[in-house]
Formats: sequence, structure tokens, C-alpha cells
Amino acid sequence: MKQELKHAGIGLLMGLLCLLFGILWAVYLTVNHESIHRQFEAAARTALEEKFVINQGGHEEHGGGHGQNAQPAQDEHSAQMHEGHQHGDAHVASTGENELAKLKEELAARASADHEHGGPVMETAHERLTRGHLHAMGLGVLTISVALLLAFLPASGRAKTLAAACLGTGSFFYPLAWIVMGFRTTALGEAGAQASVFPMAAFSIALVAAGLLITLAYVIRWIFGRD
Repeated sequence: MKQELKHAGIGLLMGLLCLLFGILWAVYLTVNHESIHRQFEAAARTALEEKFVINQGGHEEHGGGHGQNAQPAQDEHSAQMHEGHQHGDAHVASTGENELAKLKEELAARASADHEHGGPVMETAHERLTRGHLHAMGLGVLTISVALLLAFLPASGRAKTLAAACLGTGSFFYPLAWIVMGFRTTALGEAGAQASVFPMAAFSIALVAAGLLITLAYVIRWIFGRD
């Protein structure tokens, strides 16, 4: 029995780590709730400011292009060219002021909407962080249960170790994907944050699925196999 448990020991270890991580993460979320909220607000503000800078740069390039296109080929039109440059500069300045005003309004609206998680993006970010805790606890229990089942199954030691390792590794990194996605939500948006962690989440799910399928195969073999 001791040797059988040893083969599935990696699953027991990873399952316990998942449970420990889930508990510590819940404590961290509770203690640092306000700090995390301020961090989300700062990330959202930075993202909007970067958006303004990019838009402003695009308007300046557009305005410069108009100035070059308005340049006359003849010397007698130099006065019109100068007037065109002035008009383009005034247009860029006016556009920049409008963009800045819109940015301030958007920041103020988001700050008001996100008060006490009222904003949908901020609420989603906090929810994803909480799901990291829930998935860690749930997958931790699942990993420990499957590891104990593997210890009693009539399977090779390598098969038990492989199944337990796949399940334990995937169970540990999948909650991390939710946490990383939560921290990136206010900066990248809901869809952008989800896309940024998709490879990590997909790989974790594949490992969990592989561990469960190997275990299921040996369970079916044990139930329907001949004595």
C-alpha cells in the first residue's frame, strides 16, 4: 500500500498545494481588497491615457499629411500654403483638446461607475480573481481524490505517476490563469485579458483532461476486466 501511494504521491502533493494556494489567495484577497481595487483603477487610467496618446499621434500625423498635400507647386501659391499649415495646426490642436476632454469625461464616468465594483469591467476583474480561489480549492480536492483512486487501481506505477502528475500540474496552473486574467482585465479589457492567458489555460485544461482520461481508462479496465 505504501508503494502504491508513492506512485500517486505527486498527485497528493499537487492537490495539497492547490488547497494551500486557494486558502492563502482567499486571505490575500480579503486583506488587500482596497489595494487591489486601486491597482485596477490605476491600470484602467493608464490604458485610457495610452489610448489618448496613440489617438493624438494619429491626428498629428493626419494633420501633417494635409499640410504636405496642400503644398502648392508654384511660388505664387506660397501664401495659400502658409494658410493651409495654420489651418492644419489649428485643427490638430482643436482635435487634441477634444480628445483630452473626452478622456477626462471617460475617466470621471468610469471612476463613478466603478465605485464599490459598480462598473462591469471592474466587477469582472474582481470576479476572475475570486474564481482563481474557487478553482484552486475545487481542483485541489479533485486531484487528491483521483490520486487516492489511482493508488488502489490495478495499474502500472508509471501510469499512475503520469496521470497524477498531469492532473496535479493542470490543476495548479489553471487557477493561476484566472488570477492573471483578472489582473489584466482593467488594462486590456475583458476579451483582451482572456485572449492573453488562453495558451496557459488551454494547456492546463489539456493536462487535467489527460489525467482524468488515463484514470478513467484504468477504472473501466478494472471494472470490466477479467479477474
